[in-house]
Amino acid sequence: MDNEPYKAATGYLSPYYDPGVAIRDENPVEIERAERERLFVLFSVAQAASQIPRRIGGEADYMELRVDKRQCRRIAHVAQKCLIGWGGQIDKSPSRDIKKEAAQVIWDKWWETHQIALRNRITYIANWGLRQEDVELQRWAKSAVMKLVNELNWLDYALR
Repeated sequence: MDNEPYKAATGYLSPYYDPGVAIRDENPVEIERAERERLFVLFSVAQAASQIPRRIGGEADYMELRVDKRQCRRIAHVAQKCLIGWGGQIDKSPSRDIKKEAAQVIWDKWWETHQIALRNRITYIANWGLRQEDVELQRWAKSAVMKLVNELNWLDYALR
């Protein structure tokens, strides 16, 4: 019966296992901080992009502008909810110049690369969790992978 938490965590993580993934010596605090920073930047870019009128160009028609604004709002919403899930807050201004990035982002192309980055991150954290001896760290890894999978699914839905 003591082995049940181990089985639950490793059972969820094992489909993401890749023996070729190199794992650094990290801890959950570092991983959570990195995820909060990433999501805060994403939220800031999406928020800033939604504020720029005719962001996608002067030749864009009404429907294209409408779709872009909707995508900006949806991505900002997903980033905000995911950030809160990682224990972050949106109570500060971004530390870097976001406006330039917001003006240039093309969500369809961004999504192609972001999906790959999220899937790689899922694989990395799952592998990190599977290599941990501590059951609590394995549970944490399962929770982290679930958060990333949810982000992936929610962004996919937001960009439909």
